[in-house]
Amino acid sequence: EMRTPLTSIHGYAEYIGGANISEEEKIDAAQYIMSESMRLKSISETLLDTAFVRENKIMPVTLSARDMILRTKEHFSERAAVGTIELKVCTEQDFDILGDEVLVELLLSNLTENALKACRKVLDRPRTVELGAVIHGTDRVLFVRDNGVGMTEDQLAHITEPFYRTDRSRSRGEGGTGLGLSLCARIAKAHHATLKFQSVPEKGTTVFVT
Repeated sequence: EMRTPLTSIHGYAEYIGGANISEEEKIDAAQYIMSESMRLKSISETLLDTAFVRENKIMPVTLSARDMILRTKEHFSERAAVGTIELKVCTEQDFDILGDEVLVELLLSNLTENALKACRKVLDRPRTVELGAVIHGTDRVLFVRDNGVGMTEDQLAHITEPFYRTDRSRSRGEGGTGLGLSLCARIAKAHHATLKFQSVPEKGTTVFVT
């Protein structure tokens, strides 16, 4: 997985250094090197996060579900606006989460980023992503819902496997590593929580963290 961008970076660096190419071609090659470098950075950071969750016991503190949801919305508001995606919040119910603040924020960020990506592929309807917190009986649930492209049952069966990408032809270009949901599953497990996906192709996806 890391060898592919490394090979591309090396090849384009040789191309710039040894070929008689135009300034425009040099700029294109440099931009590709930058893109692949960012991909390597994303992979390495996610691998480090995954290793941390696997090897360390979390240090839980009391967190507000509403605060975590609102913080995630604030973080992604500008990105959603650029993509003409409505980012909504449903936090009528608040509850305490006993967990690691950095990891819970990372979990919500990964789920929200995936939801925004799924919506960007939709062109025939208004696009929305909803972040929420709700109490169902004794269950305390965080959720991220989108009306994006959705997933098939086969895709859902593999969605938390490391390096699995639902759209292999496009994910590299969008910067996906195939590690985000695997990390989410580990974070949920470390917090004694469950991660559940409901999805319908061309309708959207909801992820529940219970």
